[in-house]
Amino acid sequence: MDPATGKYSTEKFTAIFVGFVPVEHPRLVVAVVLDEPTIGRYGGDLAGPVFRRVAEASLRCLGVTPSASSPRIASVRREGDSAQAMFAMTRPPLPQAPPPPPTATPGPPPAGSVRVPDATGMAAHDVVVSVSKAGLVPQIEGWGRAVRQSPVPGSAAQRGSPVRVVLEPAS
Repeated sequence: MDPATGKYSTEKFTAIFVGFVPVEHPRLVVAVVLDEPTIGRYGGDLAGPVFRRVAEASLRCLGVTPSASSPRIASVRREGDSAQAMFAMTRPPLPQAPPPPPTATPGPPPAGSVRVPDATGMAAHDVVVSVSKAGLVPQIEGWGRAVRQSPVPGSAAQRGSPVRVVLEPAS
């Protein structure tokens, strides 16, 4: 509504998208309202991608995992996502990549110790299995695939000590 004329404006828009997730057994209803968007005007184009990001993050917080049974889910792509373009414009530049982690010492581990397995690129379940089989205690942070861990892969660690593994989503 244009406050000056009291009528709908032909130049100002509101992009709206409302949905619920997951489809099979809904747990959340999310409404996204963008008042006077600057890069478009349609809810499906602008507010829809925002809905998807909010819904994905909210479901992760609730511990609801995606179902791979739906062929429609497999066909969803993020290319050409206007929310991604807006997100990239508002994000500060990423810091330079950290230096490579120190390497482990070759040879057999000291008595009572085991070699820390390399979890790089693994999903959380595989990290838990691999680290547990080595006699260590996995500590998982995040979701997605393993990108770094401490202690470093191949280093010696006391049996039963923790291995912190950080997971991040693929981009």
